[in-house]
Amino acid sequence: MKHLKVALYGIEGLGTFLKVLEQTHRGDEFGENGENGFMASNGLCLISFEHPEKTSGRLYVWGSDRKKDDFIIHIRSNVDEVVQAINEYNEHFKDPAPVEGAKVPTVKVMIVG
Repeated sequence: MKHLKVALYGIEGLGTFLKVLEQTHRGDEFGENGENGFMASNGLCLISFEHPEKTSGRLYVWGSDRKKDDFIIHIRSNVDEVVQAINEYNEHFKDPAPVEGAKVPTVKVMIVG
């Protein structure tokens, strides 16, 4: 099972910030078939390359530069878009439910005050 867990921090007057808390896979193991990315249905691509960063249409998470794992990202775009992409990633790579019909939690996004 692959998963990504982040914390979102809202700071009045400054906006929303994201910090990766847990990430089970990096680089070419992050996506499928040796890919370092995952394309969500909303068009946001999650990528494990070098270090956490947000650019237009891309959210870079932990990558090869482990010294920068503590980077905090300023989310200047739609926060719901980011949450949706992370939830889709976690749902896509979750382990199958152990019992037919059993519910497996998929939300790995933590909203902090």
